[in-house]
Amino acid sequence: MTRLLNWFRRRHLRGPRQHEFSSYDHYRRAQQLTNEAKRDSVWVRDPEIDFISRIIAARMPQVTFGICHGVRNGHEVERFRRLLKCDVIGTEISSSAEQYAHVIEWDFHDVKDEWLNSVDFIYSNSLDHSYDPGKCVKQWVSCLRPGALCMLHWSPGHNLNSFGMNRADCFQADRDRYIELLEESGTFLDALEVPGDLGRWIVLGTRK
Repeated sequence: MTRLLNWFRRRHLRGPRQHEFSSYDHYRRAQQLTNEAKRDSVWVRDPEIDFISRIIAARMPQVTFGICHGVRNGHEVERFRRLLKCDVIGTEISSSAEQYAHVIEWDFHDVKDEWLNSVDFIYSNSLDHSYDPGKCVKQWVSCLRPGALCMLHWSPGHNLNSFGMNRADCFQADRDRYIELLEESGTFLDALEVPGDLGRWIVLGTRK
């Protein structure tokens, strides 16, 4: 498995790259089409959510509210709610969001006023769907209260050399660029390898 992963990295990893859309409507439609095609699929595995929950619990013993961005069918939302025993909501740009509990239809580049300086953790494995990742991360950080966590889930697949279905995976970058995005927002704390054989990492930031 290690040999295969190293071959994959040498052949496919480069970056960062950003697909430019002709309009916001074009971007939104690309995201919706991909959501419709993958609505029932779950990218993040339960043991990974369990691992992330332990990080949150260790650093935020009084956690009360979290947001997961770009959740599709809301699987991670429900598992975080169960493990952390707190209020967690998810955002999804597609209108399918209304079909899932605790998920709202929302563009994750935007924030609600009530989220500002009030969220204990933000988690996402969907930054590759951002048309402006720098803006996106800074918006998420603005929602964190002091000591709160921003967690970006990165995998080798987030740095492929093609833009995927309908170019919805419009931002592609290596792990170092994810680290830089949190450094640029003044929050970078650590990068932690996720247990398992998929080569995935959590890039972790905290609000000072």
